[in-house]
Amino acid sequence: MKTNRLVLGVLALVLVVVLATSGYMLGYANGQNVRASAPASGVTQPGITPAQPVPTAEPANPPSNQQASSGAVGPGVSPSDQQEFQIFWEAYQVLKDEYYGDDLSTGKDLAYNAIRGVLFGLSDQFTSFISPDAAKLIEEDATGSFSGIGAYVQLSKQRALQISKIIPDSPAEKAGLKAGDLIIEVDGKSMIGEDLSAQVAKVRGPEGSKVTLTIVRGDAEPFKVDVVRKQIVIQLVSSKMLDNGIAYVSLDRFDSTTTAQQLNGAIKDLLAQNPKGLIFDLRGNPGGFLDQAIQVADIFLPDGVVLYERTKDGKETVFRS
Repeated sequence: MKTNRLVLGVLALVLVVVLATSGYMLGYANGQNVRASAPASGVTQPGITPAQPVPTAEPANPPSNQQASSGAVGPGVSPSDQQEFQIFWEAYQVLKDEYYGDDLSTGKDLAYNAIRGVLFGLSDQFTSFISPDAAKLIEEDATGSFSGIGAYVQLSKQRALQISKIIPDSPAEKAGLKAGDLIIEVDGKSMIGEDLSAQVAKVRGPEGSKVTLTIVRGDAEPFKVDVVRKQIVIQLVSSKMLDNGIAYVSLDRFDSTTTAQQLNGAIKDLLAQNPKGLIFDLRGNPGGFLDQAIQVADIFLPDGVVLYERTKDGKETVFRS
């Protein structure tokens, strides 16, 4: 198993927008229609190794009574859970028979959305489902460049997209977007309730294409902003010598496969100038790949334990510098 597991916290994808945890957002999200809690399609990520393949769901068909009673619905599922799950198929059948719209999920989208519905009820917003498309998005981030609006984003407990940081000279900055802005719609379609990767994927797009974002800023009324996407090169590390002879280096995220390499190079350049000390700034860093976090720690620490990873069954893995 690869160690590209996400550092607990948020895998803030550098892309376009972010969900917010403001009180206004709470009320706004609660006022959305059913589609806000049942995303149409998309992808998500936290908690799963980007390179780890995601099982493909077969077209969803209600299991027969014989399947349900024989335990054929799924391995490890108790008979009582299988029986309770029949409520889902009954509700789905009512939707098929009575729903007037033409956007009812079927096949893999139905299976994916059912999974997202379960995750939406959890108290931990960092537990998410990653579809194959989402995994591709994460892998794109790891390369250090993407086509989008140029903003760091994260997911709030209300699963809304909130901008945490604007990349200088980016389309987001030129469009007047600010840290703290909530992106609640892309091209007129609500994203509230969807997983982070699904929302990020909708904000991204081909270089030169235009996207219309609906923004919530503080207590003001939502407003729309047109943004033209462009290729964004992710600069993870910034460094300089301060006037007092102290070296300064900051690290934005851990979600690139070259994070530790970039940081190590910057620190070596600073140390060559014989600084009196070094400030390592991690403010606003939302996390990223576990293996990169360990390699960064290894730059500073002597031999010893960096962290323990403990799973639900109590098993521990020790990572050392």
